[in-house]
Amino acid sequence: MAEVEEEVTISCGGAATFNISRVSRCGCQECEPSKSYITGVVVGMKRAVEKPITYCQFTIGDDYYKADDKGAFKFEVPEDKTRLTAVFVDTYYGEYTPTSRKYFA
Repeated sequence: MAEVEEEVTISCGGAATFNISRVSRCGCQECEPSKSYITGVVVGMKRAVEKPITYCQFTIGDDYYKADDKGAFKFEVPEDKTRLTAVFVDTYYGEYTPTSRKYFA
């Protein structure tokens, strides 16, 4: 039996859409615990133009992460969590107000 991976789209109230991959089945070996990731791009509005917020820092609980030079980010969802709150802060340019987003599994 081969590994089966499916693409799942999560919409965050029209503000953002995330695509995640989920492995639903694997075979021929003992399965490793499944892992879920949330990926996306942090964007903000400036003069009515949406643009990525580069190097944006965000926290989930006590863990700190950073978006890259294109505003892209990826983090692993802890196995024991069904709900996360991420706080995004523009620490690089300081042009945007900190924003919180909630993610549900």
